[in-house]
Order: sequence, then structure tokens, then C-alpha cells
Amino acid sequence: IWTANYFGGVNKYSAEKIVNYFASDYVDEGLIPMDNVLKVFVDKDTAVWIATNEGVSKYKNGDISNYGDGFENYLTSNRIDAIYGDRKGNMWFGPINDGLNLLAADGTFTHFSYDRNNPSGVHDPSITCMVEDLSGDILFGGRKNGLSKYSYETGKFETFQESNINKEITLADNRVNDMEIDSKG
Repeated sequence: IWTANYFGGVNKYSAEKIVNYFASDYVDEGLIPMDNVLKVFVDKDTAVWIATNEGVSKYKNGDISNYGDGFENYLTSNRIDAIYGDRKGNMWFGPINDGLNLLAADGTFTHFSYDRNNPSGVHDPSITCMVEDLSGDILFGGRKNGLSKYSYETGKFETFQESNINKEITLADNRVNDMEIDSKG
């Protein structure tokens, strides 16, 4: 079990002990951007992704790679509120107030900007949570504008909101804090 700590880096808990990783000594050595950790995610290849206010770090087999607007591997913003790894091996990042970033399994970045006038685009400037449904589509919850679904097949987003006209699916509220997929999808 990995924990993201507001100050103090990341802890790894096992039945025997708790080990502190990536605290201030890692910041001082320049290994991670900062020890204020907002999110932690373990991908399908057991790499640990660490989101801070100053970028994202990937920890795998003792090696650390950094991603952010000040690094060679860049994100559109350093503050990441959501991280998700899909079954294809792609990593999705939801930076605060800056749409979405996709790091494809082949190492290429795609940036999806928020545009309220584009009904097939990112629905919210701040993505709070992500999950993959059973068909492989990625769902994104937003801070203000509801839920959207990204289809790899079409390359487009579909939005679901509190007041969807002519849609079967509507939300109780447009602020989506978290979501999980159950066994029925």
C-alpha cells in the first residue's frame, strides 16, 4: 500500500513496517520535484507515479523519471490532481485548470485542452478523477462540468452533465469528486 502525504513524500506500508520514500532528502538531491504529494498511482507494470505541486515523478526499479513543464518530458501544468493508467499502458494526467495530458505507452505526449465551445473535447478545465470502463473507454470526472467519456475508437469526448438535454444519462451534480467501476462496469 502506497500513501501520498501532504508533506513528507510517499510511504509504502506492508504488514511488517512502513517505509518513507521521497521525503525532503529526495527533494534536496533533485530526485523528485517536492515532498508535497497529491496523488500516487501504481501502474500495471508496478511503476509508482507520484504527483506533486511541482510535477510528476515515476519510480520503477530504483530509477526516477520526472515530468512537468520544467522537464524534458513535459506536462502542460505541474500541479496534477488526477492520475490514471489504462489497460493499454497509457498514463493520463489531470492538471489543475489545464485539461488533460496523455502519455502514450510509446512515450509520446498528447495534450487535450479545455474548450467550452467544443462539444467533442475535454469537458472541464480541472479533472478530478479517472477510470476505465469495461469497453476500454476512459471516464473523467470534473471539478465543475460533470463527467466525460473518451473513446479511443473515435478520438472524441462525450459529456454528461446535470442538465443534459435529449440524453438518457444525467448527473445529480456537475462536481465529480471520485468514481470507481464495479464488477458490472
